[in-house]
Amino acid sequence: MGTNKSVLEKLRRKKLPYPVGIEKFIIMQMDERMFTNAIKRSYFVDTLCMVEGRIVQRIFAFKFNFINDKSNPHKMDFYVQEVYRRVEGEKKALIGDVYASYCGKEVEYHEGNSHFDPCDDTYHFYPFHFYDKKEWIKFLDIPYCQYFNPKNESGLSFYEYICLYRKYPKIELLVKADLSHFISHIHYLDTSQKYLEDIFKVDKKFVPMLKDMNFQNLMHCRKYPWVETFDELRKIDMIYYLHLNNIKKYLNRKMMDYMENHRLEHGLYDDYLGFCEKLKANMKSNKILYPEELHSAHDEAAKQIKIIKDEVTKIGFKLNYEEHQKLIYHDDGFMIRPVYDPDELVVESEKLHHCVRTYTDRVATCETEIMFVRKENEPEEPLYTLELKGKRIIQFRADHNKEPEKEAIDFINKWAVKNKLENTY
Repeated sequence: MGTNKSVLEKLRRKKLPYPVGIEKFIIMQMDERMFTNAIKRSYFVDTLCMVEGRIVQRIFAFKFNFINDKSNPHKMDFYVQEVYRRVEGEKKALIGDVYASYCGKEVEYHEGNSHFDPCDDTYHFYPFHFYDKKEWIKFLDIPYCQYFNPKNESGLSFYEYICLYRKYPKIELLVKADLSHFISHIHYLDTSQKYLEDIFKVDKKFVPMLKDMNFQNLMHCRKYPWVETFDELRKIDMIYYLHLNNIKKYLNRKMMDYMENHRLEHGLYDDYLGFCEKLKANMKSNKILYPEELHSAHDEAAKQIKIIKDEVTKIGFKLNYEEHQKLIYHDDGFMIRPVYDPDELVVESEKLHHCVRTYTDRVATCETEIMFVRKENEPEEPLYTLELKGKRIIQFRADHNKEPEKEAIDFINKWAVKNKLENTY
C-alpha cells in the first residue's frame, strides 16, 4: 500500500461501500432511554472491512431528530454519518465531521461524503459493533486467537486485539499464561523468545511474580534486579509514587534495608540526599548515604546549603549594586539608590508592608533590581520601593502598595529622563 502517508491519503479520499443494514441494526440496539438520548446527542456504531490487506475500522455517528409535521407528530429524521477511520498498523487515524467539546463529541451531519483529515489515534467512541467477531476470526484465519478466552484481561477492543495479534501472534501465550495484562505493552517484550524470563527480559526468579505485577513493577524488576519479593516491589512503587527522585538514584538493597530498619521519613531522606549532591559529597560513601542520625545529618546539610546560598546571594547583590550604582540620584529632597544587601529587602518589606522580600533570588541572579527611594534627610528610613528591569520601570510603590505622592513621582520621572530609561512612571 506504500508509505504511511500514502495509506492515510488513499483512505482519506477513498469512497468505501456503505454498510448495508446498518440502520436496521441501530434501531434494534435502541431501548427507550437510549432512543430519548439519541434525539439530544450522537451515538456511535463501528464496522470492519479490508482495504489492500489491512483491517480498517470505520466508525459511524447516528442521531434522531423530530420533523415539524403537524399531520404526523412522530415523524423524524435519522442521521448516520461516517466520522472516523483507523487502519491496521498506523499510528494516526482519519477523522471526519466530529470534534470534542465540553459537552462531549459533537457531529456535523450533512449529505454526501465525509471529509477526513489525519489525526492522532486518541479518540474513544465506545460504539455498538456492527460485525460478528467470530466470523472475523474465521475470515482472518486466526483460529488460535484468544480474544474470547476468560483469561483475556487485556482491556483491548476486538479491533485493537486482532490487529495486535496479526503482528504478534505470541500474545496468545500471554493469555494462556494468565499474563494478558501485559499485552498492551507488547512492544517492551521480546516475543521472539521461547521462555517467559526471556520474553519479559527479567531474571528467572521474577517469573512466578508476573501474574501479580503491573507494567511499572516489570520495569522495576529490570532496573533493580536485586529485588527478591513482591513486597519489595510495592515499596519501590511507593518511592516512585511519592516522586522521591534522589532516593531513586541510589536505590539498592542496602538502602531499602536502611529505610526499613530506621523507619525513615522518606521525604526527609530524599531531601537529605539532594542536599549532599549539592554539597558535592562523595555519594559512594556509606557514611554519606546511610547516616546514623538522619535528622541531625539533614539539618547539618541544610545549614551548609544555606551558608553557601547566603554567600552566593550576597555576591549577587554586590554585583547588582555595583552595576546600578551609577543610578544613584539626589534632587528635590529625595534620593534613590540600589539595594546592596538581602537583609535590606526584609526591613523594607516589614516597614512598608509589601512583598519585596520575596525578590531576593531575582536580585541575586540580576534578573531584576530593587531601588530604594528615601528622603535625603532620612536616608535609612524606608519610604518608597521601585523595581527596575533593564531600562524599564516595572513598579513604584509606597506603604501597603499604595501610589506614591505626586512629588515622588515627579522625582522618579526626572531620574528616568536623566538616565535615559525607556519609560517614565
